Amino acid sequence: MRNATILIVEDDAILAMNLQRMIALMGYTVAGPLASGEEAIAFLVENIADLVVMDIELAGTMNGITTAETINRTSDIPIVFLTSFSHDPLLEQAKIAAPYGYLIKPVPERELAATLDMALHRHMLDHKLKESQIALEKSEANYRHLFEHSPLGIFRATLSGKVLALNAEMAKIYGCDTPDEGLRDFTDLARQFYSDPARRHEFITQLRENGSVQNFEYEGRKKNGEKVWISMNAKLTHLEGSNGQAGEQVIDGFSTNINERKRIEKALQESEEKFKSLAESNTDYIMRYDRQCRHLYMNPAALNISGLKEVDVIGKTHRESGFPEELSLFWEECINRVFATAGPYQTEFEWNSTQGKVCLDWRLTPEFDSEGQVSSVLGVSRDVTERKNEEELREMGREVLQILNEPGEASVSIQRVVDVLKLRTGFNAVGIRLQDGEDFPYFAQSGFPDNFLQMENTLLWITTDGDVSRDKDGNALLAGTCGLVISSEGDIHDPLFTSGGSFWVNDSARLLESSPISGHQFCRRNQCIHHNYASFALVPIRNKEINVGLVHFSDHRKGCFTLHSIEILEGIASHIGSAMMRKQAEDENKKLQTQLIQAQKMEAIGTLAGGIAHDFNNILGAILGYAEMAIDDSPSGSAAVKDMSKVLEAGNRAASLVKQILAFSRQVDIQKIPLEPARIAKEAIKLLRPSLPSTIEIQQKIDATRPVLADPTQVHQIMMNLCTNASHAMEYTGGVLGITIKDCELTQSDLENYPEVKPGNFVVLSVSDTGAGINPDIWGRIFDPYFTTKGVGKGSGMGLSIVHGIVSGYGGFITSGNNSPKGTIFRVYLPAIDQKIVPEASSVASVSSGNEHIFLVEDEVMLAEMVKTMLEKLGYEVTMRTNSSEALAIFQNHPNLFDAVITDQTMPGITGIDFARQILQIRSDIPIILCTGYSTLVSEEQSKAAGIKGFAMKPLSKKVIATLLRKVLDER
Repeated sequence: MRNATILIVEDDAILAMNLQRMIALMGYTVAGPLASGEEAIAFLVENIADLVVMDIELAGTMNGITTAETINRTSDIPIVFLTSFSHDPLLEQAKIAAPYGYLIKPVPERELAATLDMALHRHMLDHKLKESQIALEKSEANYRHLFEHSPLGIFRATLSGKVLALNAEMAKIYGCDTPDEGLRDFTDLARQFYSDPARRHEFITQLRENGSVQNFEYEGRKKNGEKVWISMNAKLTHLEGSNGQAGEQVIDGFSTNINERKRIEKALQESEEKFKSLAESNTDYIMRYDRQCRHLYMNPAALNISGLKEVDVIGKTHRESGFPEELSLFWEECINRVFATAGPYQTEFEWNSTQGKVCLDWRLTPEFDSEGQVSSVLGVSRDVTERKNEEELREMGREVLQILNEPGEASVSIQRVVDVLKLRTGFNAVGIRLQDGEDFPYFAQSGFPDNFLQMENTLLWITTDGDVSRDKDGNALLAGTCGLVISSEGDIHDPLFTSGGSFWVNDSARLLESSPISGHQFCRRNQCIHHNYASFALVPIRNKEINVGLVHFSDHRKGCFTLHSIEILEGIASHIGSAMMRKQAEDENKKLQTQLIQAQKMEAIGTLAGGIAHDFNNILGAILGYAEMAIDDSPSGSAAVKDMSKVLEAGNRAASLVKQILAFSRQVDIQKIPLEPARIAKEAIKLLRPSLPSTIEIQQKIDATRPVLADPTQVHQIMMNLCTNASHAMEYTGGVLGITIKDCELTQSDLENYPEVKPGNFVVLSVSDTGAGINPDIWGRIFDPYFTTKGVGKGSGMGLSIVHGIVSGYGGFITSGNNSPKGTIFRVYLPAIDQKIVPEASSVASVSSGNEHIFLVEDEVMLAEMVKTMLEKLGYEVTMRTNSSEALAIFQNHPNLFDAVITDQTMPGITGIDFARQILQIRSDIPIILCTGYSTLVSEEQSKAAGIKGFAMKPLSKKVIATLLRKVLDER
């Protein structure tokens, strides 16, 4: 220990310096030298020294012995004394200070070194011994405290059962007040303490075999007879014999009162039995998980819906049991959350189970061990699919009502409703049937394939003869299950029908095995089954207790409906019915308003057309009249005759055009006559060609056909409307306008979609284009009045509606479809007749003439002069006036001057018919001819009723006016 610090205390300076030198040479650190004890004590207060070399006799009041005693009281520093005498009486006194050595002056260096080394080594050993003694005392004190105050019962006993030692807790377990009482009273534990002595023998046997026993449990009896459950750990120990050999074997051990644990275990066992009993019979899905998210338990309901057995899940995670990865990860996150927070957790999730898609309410609860730690997690899942479906259905109902309460057309709103119903329910197909005449076709639908709609759209029950089946009252019978629902013919006692009149099924294939559904008009079609709709429901739409349609839900999955969900859908359907009827009434009102406005426009157009026709007829009358007179005045075969003939031809075509204008404005009566459609089609094409752009080519294939009974003007209108629509479809792209006319024969089977049309011979007029075609979504609306896809100013939406009306009025029908390879084609089928058309014979007879005096009244001067000249050339004397009031005054003054009167209808002042009435009051026998180009106030029947003998429509030809005039004159 050569790095120690040595303090020298010596009052002899020479000796002190010598000691200092020797000790330093030995490698020690030297402190001092100091001359007195007081100095040494003061030095050690501030500094550290490992050993003090001090003379017994020192300068000052304190000698070395006193100084050493003082140092030993405050610190543990070894001291070596220096003395000049080996038998100095002070040496005996110095023993009181317990020095670590003595050195006799003068001190040899070797002896000094040995003494210092020994002193330092001995001090180190003394220090360690002292620490060991302190530790031993402390350990003994701790052991004694632990033994006496341990919460465990500590004991020592012989193998025979005598208690040799025990602490207070063990005495308490035995039912004693003190350890001494236990030592005194318990000398045979098997007999005195064990409820079953055999358990003591089992304990001793295990102890002998293993040397120790862990957690040995047994039931004991306290001193007062009270039973107590003990858990004991013990080992065999050999006591030390008197000669150092191993002595008697004893048992040292610890005992714990486990009465509370046993009570908890019993309660837990009872609880587990109750839990298992409840879980086994519970319809909820109950699981228990450990910290590794492995299944500790799964009740039968959970196993059933999972399609698994216990061996597939117990001790395994969800992933190991074959559940989907994403769902397994979600479940494990929830379970770990409960372990981490030691609190409950609740969530909802959807799962495609073996029994279909379900929505589960999953509640996780921590389970704690005796130490308050989460030992497992209990999971309980409840099927809330029906509740969630009901919530979604109610929300869907609110959205449907919102749509129906918004402004807009009923057709658009109903389609939006269908889209919402399909989206919200997730079903494959949803449709709404609404009444259309006697039928209930799909008004709107989403998801049903075309071939399904083709078979199912109509509900009319068609017989094998192609007629609509009717009941005894003449009402049309409806086919299929849809017909039963709409007709309220379903049996409410049948589980497939609800009290609200709905039909529903969750496994439609079973219907094929069942007996026919009751209902006197039932005609099963099974289209839902054939299209693999396992689940479908038909919910009636009512308005004031009357079925006006139904909502059709279909899905390929089984088990989509419950009785409660159907009842909710019935509530939604009732709202649809009332709201739809209200919206249809609103639409009808708007439609009527639109039609009224359109009618007013048409009336204004008609009035305008009539006025134009009147003026135009007057102009045409002059042109035609002068042309005829020019022909009469020119040599036969001359160029003038040829030119004037062309003028007559053009004028007659113009007159025909005026007639069409009047027909459009409904100012002339429709007259059905036998006619050849081919001739009218060719005339229409001549008129149409100049109005078409050069990019549109007309391809025609017009055969000679059977005649039809129709009005020529209307047939012309059909051609013009269809061709105009076709040209508009190719307005920007160009293309081919196809026109064909041919004969055909249609049977009853050909007309199954047109039950009102009789089979027989037809003339087919086809008009096609190569435009973009018609959007399939609007096929059902193209014949509606005012429906148009054209922009503002392009059309009124009346063209196809007018065509449809005209064709239906003739007992025919019109079809539309896609043209190959592109575009649209319309086919008009008109019933043919067997009557032959006899061509008009051209008259070569001379024009009638005469010499009577004619009074001509016409406000149009040019026309009046033309008629006057024409009549004068026929030999008549003519008095002409262009003012009806002036003419009346002349007649009043000279009533017998004239043989006949020719008057225009539309004149300023007095109209033609009023003028005629006043003349007849003056002279009742005079023949009068009334001429008009257009009038809404007078007709031929009205003029005859007024006493007028002749009625002529402008423009007037020479032949017409001459023949009519001669006729009325001859009939006087």
